[in-house]
Amino acid sequence: YFRSTETLKTPAAHRQQFTLADGSETELSARTEIKTDFRYGRRHIHLFHGEAFFSVASDPAHPFLVETPRGQIRVTCTRFNVRLSSDGPAIVTLYEGSVSATPSGAESSVSLIPGQTARIGGGVASVSTLSEAGMDAAVAWRRGRLVLDELTVAAAAARIAEYHGCAISVSPTVGSLRL
Repeated sequence: YFRSTETLKTPAAHRQQFTLADGSETELSARTEIKTDFRYGRRHIHLFHGEAFFSVASDPAHPFLVETPRGQIRVTCTRFNVRLSSDGPAIVTLYEGSVSATPSGAESSVSLIPGQTARIGGGVASVSTLSEAGMDAAVAWRRGRLVLDELTVAAAAARIAEYHGCAISVSPTVGSLRL
């Protein structure tokens, strides 16, 4: 099988596409770091921080696993996005195929169908269905856009700060206002 490992990173305010050793493709958002492990029949990705979109090459004999500090995502052939913020859950959004997500410390997983998103972390997972606009917003970063609808000013500032790798202060008097 493949016998490849590598660490892929993107700097602040940049995104980049990569073809992985098994033929799968990934696009990394700003300040994202992953490590690939394609040795001995494995197809493992470790997402340390940031956001990544994956288009997974079909190989039913070798599941594609994405490990995060909040849990694991398991797929065979699919297209999905994973966002890992520094202090929140991992958010998995499925575009094609199927995935199962298992929160760290949990014994059971949740399965997603296209159009669904799962928030995993703290030993629990919650699944919801997104509108077409919600699906588009989840990967707006791939087109250089950041959708902040319905976020508080403080949460929006935190998203912008993550992308640019800087600190942004928000006055408590406006921090809880919704965009």
